[in-house]
Formats: sequence, C-alpha cells, structure tokens
Amino acid sequence: PQVAFFGYDGFSLPEEVACRRFDVTMSLQVLMHVLEEDLFQAYMRLLFNSSRAYVIIHGDNRDTEQVNHIRSWRFTDWIEQEAVDWTLTHKITLESFVPQEVHDRPGDALWVFKHASVSG
Repeated sequence: PQVAFFGYDGFSLPEEVACRRFDVTMSLQVLMHVLEEDLFQAYMRLLFNSSRAYVIIHGDNRDTEQVNHIRSWRFTDWIEQEAVDWTLTHKITLESFVPQEVHDRPGDALWVFKHASVSG
C-alpha cells in the first residue's frame, strides 16, 4: 500500500489532500497545543471530515484552562455533539506502553473512533 505524510499548518490543508478522505486520520501531540476555541472547532471538524473510517486522538480528554502553551480539551463532548456517526472503540492508556516517568500528563491515552459506516 502507498503511504504518504502531509504537513498541516493549523489553517489550511495542502492542496494535494484538501478534498480527499482517508481511511485513518490521526492527531498525535496536537490538541494540547491548540489554545483557542475557534481553532479547536475547526481542527476537530477537519480531523473527522477527512476520515472515512477511523480517527485516532492522543490526549487526556479533560477540559482545563491554558497553562503556558498547553491546554486540555474534553474532545469526547465535541464528538458527541458534532460527530454523531463516530463511536469510541478503544482507549489505550499510555501506561500500557510508555513508562509513567517518561510522560508527565496523567490520563493521556490514544482514543480510537470508528465511523458508523465501517462494519465489524
């Protein structure tokens, strides 16, 4: 299978991928750096609208205020309201494969969501 990676500047997708949908989209170490509500909304819409099957999010799924350049978002609330065809299928805690002393964000996990059109 062909695999390609494309960068995202936080505002617009590269034209090679702007109108495409993918089997999987991933947000790894991104959401904690999104500080503004409107950017969070736009980012989440793009993340879910760009996938036809699975979305994987790395985060702690807590709603906290900004501290320096970090903010936590309760993204499952957004998904329940805005991405109703998506269901959480797996939550893999970082402790499953990364020692606690290596990361400093308790509750961090990989959250795997599946679109309703995917069988199995």
